[in-house]
Amino acid sequence: RLGTGMDSVDLDAAHKYGVSVLGTPDATTDAVAELTADVTIRSLRFLNTGSTLLRASASGTRSLTLGTNPGGLTVEAGAGPITFGDATNVLRVTFQNDSGSFPFAHDSASLVRFRNGVTANSNINLTGTGTGGVWIDGGLSASGRPFSKSDLGTLTLSGSNTLSTLTVNSGSVVFPHGSQIGPSTYQFGQPDYAVSLVNNGAVIFSGSAGSPNQVFTTAMSG
Repeated sequence: RLGTGMDSVDLDAAHKYGVSVLGTPDATTDAVAELTADVTIRSLRFLNTGSTLLRASASGTRSLTLGTNPGGLTVEAGAGPITFGDATNVLRVTFQNDSGSFPFAHDSASLVRFRNGVTANSNINLTGTGTGGVWIDGGLSASGRPFSKSDLGTLTLSGSNTLSTLTVNSGSVVFPHGSQIGPSTYQFGQPDYAVSLVNNGAVIFSGSAGSPNQVFTTAMSG
């Protein structure tokens, strides 16, 4: 019998019929530990009030998939700043959920920053009462995956971003100078990109003198 305990085994019956019963309490120890660690890291809940840094254990590029099942990322109220990756120990994060929607609940006043980009293999649903905001450096790759933003903070998308539909229900979205969205720089209304603003949501383009023009090829709703 795999696992611990023999209470579920009828030892008298086994002895009667000449069946040998052997306990193997350590046979699945490693597998259980690996599964527990895997499920834990794929459904992260941050409570630490100090700063948290998650990065690759060595220089180079590593990947981290969040939210396969049950999935999601939760930042509790009072949690400190959270950073995924850095310039040397690159950690490319993937949002993925078997249900098709990745839940991201942000209830903290601290920033959550992804330094090495994010790939979305599921729809993203950013919710919460936090004002700390989310910053993605290195671009968000979410082609064909709608992004719904309903938290109170600012979503900053820096770098080259490939999006499908971005719905801003509250808070604001910032594309810093030099960032790209869709097929070209600062363009809305392409077939693969749309923005919807409701409840006083905002999209902000920040830049400096001489920055490229912002071209709108179709009307922006809201």
